[in-house]
Amino acid sequence: ADAGIKRQHTVRNEPHQNGVSERLNRTLGEAVTAMLQEAHLPPSFWEYALLAFCYAHNMAPTSAIEQGKTPSELWHAEKPDASRLRIFGCLAYVHVQKDQRNSLQSHYRKCIFVGYPLDYKGWLFWDPEMQTELISNTAVFDERVLPGTSVETVPDFAGPFGSDEDEDGTNEDVDQDQHN
Repeated sequence: ADAGIKRQHTVRNEPHQNGVSERLNRTLGEAVTAMLQEAHLPPSFWEYALLAFCYAHNMAPTSAIEQGKTPSELWHAEKPDASRLRIFGCLAYVHVQKDQRNSLQSHYRKCIFVGYPLDYKGWLFWDPEMQTELISNTAVFDERVLPGTSVETVPDFAGPFGSDEDEDGTNEDVDQDQHN
């Protein structure tokens, strides 16, 4: 009460009495559903989708605070770095460190990007083959591919650098200047 805040309870089964919170709950639910469907991931990944959405959502300006400011900016006292944002559920080639492999093993693993880990400067991945989470700061993302929980259906062209060629071996989207 000292800060002008007064606690009130809402009546049972009357969510409209708490409109702001209910609207946010609806937004979160719709975002998670859309992200899971777009990424072809099962409902068991809802927590990853929720955390990834909140991370990105807090980087967007809102009318509830000063013009041009974001919740992340107010909390951390610096502008958020949007360069880390990636498409949820996209294919990622995660670097395997030397101490985690022998010299004949692949230097990367095909994983699914599932979010931003707390307290780490990196990304969070799901390895469908090992059925485990990975945290890494070194990965190559293919945001054109959303493989779902199976990365086996994704062709392994030239590793993480892929190929932009069409089936006939041409690449109409690339300027000819790039080939010189």
